[in-house]
Amino acid sequence: MTDITVKFMNDLTVFVESPLFVAALTALICLWIHLLWRKATRRTYDADADKQYKDAQRLAHIGHWEYSIHDNHLIWSDEVYRIFAIEKHEFDNTLDSFFDLIPPDDRHAIRTQYAHAIQNHEDYEGIHRIIRKNGETIYVREHCQTFFDKRGNATRSLGTIQDVTEQEVTKNELRQAKYKAEAATRTKSAFLATMSHEIRTPLNGILGMLQLLTTTPLDQEQDEYVSLAITSSERLSDLLCDILELTELETDRIKLGRELFNFHNTVSDIVDIFSNKAAQKGILLQLHISSDIPTLLMGDEVRLRHVLFNLIGNAVKFTDQGSVSINVVMLSGIFEGKMTVLFTIIDTGPGIPDDILHMIHESFTQATDVSVRKHGGAGLGLSIVQGLTKLMCGSLTISTEEEVGTKIFLSLPLESADADISYPRPPQQECKCPSAGRKVLLVEDDAINQTAIGTLLRKQGLHVDIAKNGREALSKVRNDNHQLIFMDIQMPVMDGMQATQAIREGGAGIDKTDIPIIAMTAYGMADDRKRFIQAGMNDYLAKPVSLEGLLKVLDREIGQTVTG
Repeated sequence: MTDITVKFMNDLTVFVESPLFVAALTALICLWIHLLWRKATRRTYDADADKQYKDAQRLAHIGHWEYSIHDNHLIWSDEVYRIFAIEKHEFDNTLDSFFDLIPPDDRHAIRTQYAHAIQNHEDYEGIHRIIRKNGETIYVREHCQTFFDKRGNATRSLGTIQDVTEQEVTKNELRQAKYKAEAATRTKSAFLATMSHEIRTPLNGILGMLQLLTTTPLDQEQDEYVSLAITSSERLSDLLCDILELTELETDRIKLGRELFNFHNTVSDIVDIFSNKAAQKGILLQLHISSDIPTLLMGDEVRLRHVLFNLIGNAVKFTDQGSVSINVVMLSGIFEGKMTVLFTIIDTGPGIPDDILHMIHESFTQATDVSVRKHGGAGLGLSIVQGLTKLMCGSLTISTEEEVGTKIFLSLPLESADADISYPRPPQQECKCPSAGRKVLLVEDDAINQTAIGTLLRKQGLHVDIAKNGREALSKVRNDNHQLIFMDIQMPVMDGMQATQAIREGGAGIDKTDIPIIAMTAYGMADDRKRFIQAGMNDYLAKPVSLEGLLKVLDREIGQTVTG
């Protein structure tokens, strides 16, 4: 061994035995151990993370997939296989195999939507059905994003699939339940409307005959009986109107009108209707309308009348002593032609018990069984008022105290009209009897109504011609000269609407197109009147027809004919 070698070995021994070498070697060994530990930990962590990820997918029923567009290779996660209930060896990883799982009715739409999303560089999302191999149908929600190369060519899509069968089944069940409920409501409404119409027709005959009796000599007792019978008939007619209004509200068929009307006169007229009844009961009926409310307003006068008629009528009906006051003020100034009007109706009636107050807006409900027996009524009024108020975007609040009285606060949005628009109020005068010898045509298929209305008209000095249906009416109008036509709506062969249209189009002669036609029908809604007027009729009388209403129409229409 050379001296150099010996020296090297001696130096190496000294170095190995030095503290520096020992420290360096220790550090190297620790580093190696740390690296081994990190590698093992990462492997364990990745395994745990993968397990947690798969567990999360399983719990949420969400799987993921990746589709390589160039080589038509589709990869599913384990959860997708579970959702579709197939084994991995049963799927060949192609897009066509996936579409084979989709029902034929949905397949084309899904392909088209996916292709459209790629074409427009958009994400695709949708819900569709999948048929499992056992024939079971499930619903899945898909969401995917497509990636493109620098040239804009689609390269691959990444997406998720979630089993939403339970949600979709629940949604379909709720939808079916809603359809059934709506169908039941429509059936009920159609039944009530039909029955109301069918009841009005004989009721018109009853009231007509009773009114004919008033034109004959009667002693005091007979006159009292006839008056009570007429009052009962009118109450039944009012009930039918309420039923029709309620069915219209329940089926959302009511459309608000927007017409110019005299607000002050409308409110005053409603109060005047109940003034006699209030006087008979010995109660004070007061009305105050704030002077800052414009006289002419825009809105649905018919609905406003109906709401006020019910509220004021109830206050007078249930108040046996004291007073009923109606105060009308404007809550705020007029802004861009709009305002809010507050009606406060205060009565000193019995009040409403707290345990019943929440029920009075329900149909066929009144305050107590005792009040039903005492005052009568079907309990539809406030239910209709609530519905109409909501329809008019207003609000209704009731404050009441037993044995003290009730306060009703009704606020409604209304529109002001231009000040330069004139709206003359029709003069209040007694109806004049039309000139004798005038000929009118009564188009009515019901024999009793033919007799009742026909006799009432003849007692006014008129010649009455009768037609049983619209086609017969066209023939009579064509071959004779009538100054006025009373037209029923629902008739066999040809109804009143068709007959009116034919007359207006010259079907009964060019010289007969302008003859006044009055709808006289059991259809009693405000919207019906608009429909008849739009169809070419001049006016409308709802059955049962009152003698007063008949005389007013005769006075107006025959007068126009004579002076024209």
